[in-house]
Amino acid sequence: MSQADDFDFSKYPVKSFKVTDKDYLKTHPMARESHPNICVAANVFNKDGRLLLIQRAAKCSYPLTWQVPSGKYEKGETIIEGTLRELKEEAGIKGKVVDPVGALLFTSSKGKKSQEIHFIVDAGSKPNVRIDPDECNDYRWVTKKEAKKMDLTLPDLVWPMIKAAFEQVNGGSS
Repeated sequence: MSQADDFDFSKYPVKSFKVTDKDYLKTHPMARESHPNICVAANVFNKDGRLLLIQRAAKCSYPLTWQVPSGKYEKGETIIEGTLRELKEEAGIKGKVVDPVGALLFTSSKGKKSQEIHFIVDAGSKPNVRIDPDECNDYRWVTKKEAKKMDLTLPDLVWPMIKAAFEQVNGGSS
C-alpha cells in the first residue's frame, strides 16, 4: 500500500506496551513488510546500564529534543535492518537487535499516522558514538532518572518505551 491513510493499523500492536513474545521478531508481519510510516528505534545501553539518547538537530522536526536513535525504515529492508541502519547513520554505531521493547502510534509533525517500533540493541559494552551533525546536535548516556527529566521528543509516547527498555535491561533500576 502506498498511502498511510489506507494502512490498517488495527492489525498491529500500536499502543505502548511491553512485548514478551520472543518470537515477535520472527512472526510479526512488520518484520517482513515495508511501509512508509513505520519508524524504528534503537535502545542502546552501555556497560553501566545507561541509555544512549541523541538530541535532534535544530533544523529537524521536534528540534533539540532528545530521543533514542530512530527513523523510518526504507523500502526493501526489514524493521531489523532499518533499526540497525538508523543507529549507524545517527550514532555511528553497529549493533545487533536482541529484543523488542514495544510499539507506539503517533501523529507525525506532518500530520500522518505513524507507528514506531522500539528494540533493544546490543552494541557492545563501550560503543564509540559518532553523531551525524545533519541529524543530531549532541548525545548523552543517561540513567532512567536522568532520561525522565530530559526534554524528550513526544514525551507522553516515548517515555513509556524508554521506561520499558530500562526495565528489560536493568530490571527497572538505574
